[in-house]
Amino acid sequence: MIDFGDPRVRRRWLTVAITAMILAAGGGILWYVLEPGVASYQVGYTLALPAIITALVWIGRRLPRWLDWLLAIVLWAGGSVAYVSIGGSDWWLWTQVALLPLALLILTSMRPRDTDAAGKTPWYGGMQDGPWGPP
Repeated sequence: MIDFGDPRVRRRWLTVAITAMILAAGGGILWYVLEPGVASYQVGYTLALPAIITALVWIGRRLPRWLDWLLAIVLWAGGSVAYVSIGGSDWWLWTQVALLPLALLILTSMRPRDTDAAGKTPWYGGMQDGPWGPP
């Protein structure tokens, strides 16, 4: 049994995991850069996705929420404009990466907060107030 409560064990596993993510992302991106195509895009993006999401979460925890949104919108717009104006298969992967922060922010913002559900009673299939409930 691995004791992740021990700071040395946790740090060692974290180092191994981050190193593996960086190597996988580097290999996938390198393959896509050297030979852009459908297979290299799909494999490269799949290999790079854990490292990209980990970096976005790490950055997102250190920045204010409004700055997260601002940077995500700038990346979205910049990636989209670059793909439309420059085009080509080389930009397809980078456009997908540029859209990812905004998509993740939208998905995490849709999740109900604990404070939103604090005063509500559970609903077990009965009628409820709201647009589909009784007047």
